[in-house]
Amino acid sequence: MAGVVLRGEPARLGITTDQSTDALIAQVGHNPGNLAFAYASALMLDFPLTVSFMAPQLPGEQIGVFPLANCLGEHYDPAPITEFMEQSPEDWRTLILGLGAQGLLDRLTLDPGDVALSPAHIEWLQVLRDRSGGRPNISIRGDLTRDLMDRYGFAEQTVVTGCPSLMLSSNRELGQTVARKFDALGPDLPVLNGALGNPWDPGAAAFEQALIRLVVKSGGQIHVQMMADHIAAARDEALTEDLATAMHGQLLPDLPLDQFQRERRQHFRVWFDVPAWMEHLASADFVLGARIHGTALALQAGTPALCVAWDSRTYELCRSMHIPFVSLYDEPWSSGLFDWDDIRRAFEVQFDPAAFDNNRREKAQVFAELFQTHGLDFAPHLGHLAQRIVGAA
Repeated sequence: MAGVVLRGEPARLGITTDQSTDALIAQVGHNPGNLAFAYASALMLDFPLTVSFMAPQLPGEQIGVFPLANCLGEHYDPAPITEFMEQSPEDWRTLILGLGAQGLLDRLTLDPGDVALSPAHIEWLQVLRDRSGGRPNISIRGDLTRDLMDRYGFAEQTVVTGCPSLMLSSNRELGQTVARKFDALGPDLPVLNGALGNPWDPGAAAFEQALIRLVVKSGGQIHVQMMADHIAAARDEALTEDLATAMHGQLLPDLPLDQFQRERRQHFRVWFDVPAWMEHLASADFVLGARIHGTALALQAGTPALCVAWDSRTYELCRSMHIPFVSLYDEPWSSGLFDWDDIRRAFEVQFDPAAFDNNRREKAQVFAELFQTHGLDFAPHLGHLAQRIVGAA
């Protein structure tokens, strides 16, 4: 196996209870959902040594694997990583996992014309091509990113894989497991978990508030991934009076403040460990929310889930990963006037267990071939999904 080093955010944080919220979110890119991306990337390669993005190359390191998500778009400056790669040893190669375009934030679109790559991005992609060993070395999310790369002349460097988090479960018939759990649900509201998406965004307020009310009514849990204040609240840290008042207005304004505090302590949670998070999700009956990893992890745990897509990123990933979704900009989701019947019906008409399983196995095969092309062994976990011989690089 080539000397591989995983370069990015850690897949596991160890003991977190004695760490501050600021310290924890700094390690996960300010979103615990990124742990799913990092953990799945490490899992596929059997947990190789992991270092920070631009730590100096290690003795014997032949290839650096970078799990990188939202790095194509005006919001991201690739100049520092380009400089790092250009100054690296000439024979050192790079492999990118899960790269995606960050397009419009206020609608669902797959138009590559909505995303512009700067000259700095073009230079970075050229350096990645130079570090490819003449083989595809960029795994990408889906159609939007593929068309964008094609538009700029880099399509030959890419393979479409979706997010690595699609590979978390070792169950080759996961879709069937999810379907059986869904079919067992009746017309009455089940234990519903929610993936809190954009609690700071007034445009999402009606949906977020309705989601929280429904989760609380069901006795379920709200999974908080952003922002720092909301994560601190989910960790049951003391809130200042001003912060408690502001959060009350954002999340549950129809309740008295003291009742909001009680509901927040009882129903808001945050996870900094992927296996523990999935273990909890397995105990829920259904998951609904606007965070892609909150819903993706639920499906990987065998629990039916519906994503409320709100931007080009969530839209592209849901399509690529066969995650059932609805649009935040359509009724009844935009007004918050939805109930369990709406949720159940939206999932039922979209989720095809056979198509979901076939897509996972096909994407696993693409990952396995990508790793083998670069001389990398992959974990038995991925080999089982792809039905490939482990270590056949």
